[in-house]
Amino acid sequence: MNQPSNRGPGTTGQTGNGGSSPPQPSQPAGVVDTLKDKAKDLASGAANLAGEAKDKVQEWSGAAVNRVEQAWDSTRAGVRKAAGAVADTAEDAWDGFGRLIRRYPVASVLIALGAGFLIGDLLGMGRRSRY
Repeated sequence: MNQPSNRGPGTTGQTGNGGSSPPQPSQPAGVVDTLKDKAKDLASGAANLAGEAKDKVQEWSGAAVNRVEQAWDSTRAGVRKAAGAVADTAEDAWDGFGRLIRRYPVASVLIALGAGFLIGDLLGMGRRSRY
């Protein structure tokens, strides 16, 4: 009673040819589709990483530019402050000399003449001829 049913010539109750199943058309197409999806995911991930890297580099460069601008502004302000201090000191010295000359006019003229003769003598040393 338990006899195998007639399944056609060459069948012994196994599926396919001699126990191995022939490749089904849906399996290779499924593998290719899976590989395509994985490649798209990989490309998408790489694009996202590149975009994040670009954003990070832009952020860092923007921060660097801001630090350089702040350093430049600070240096420029320091130089202006130092130049102002030098100008104020020179103005104070000039005003002090002016007050000194007004207070002692004769002594100032004598000192100026003495300094002029001394400078003229130093500059004329190479021009003197021997007699």
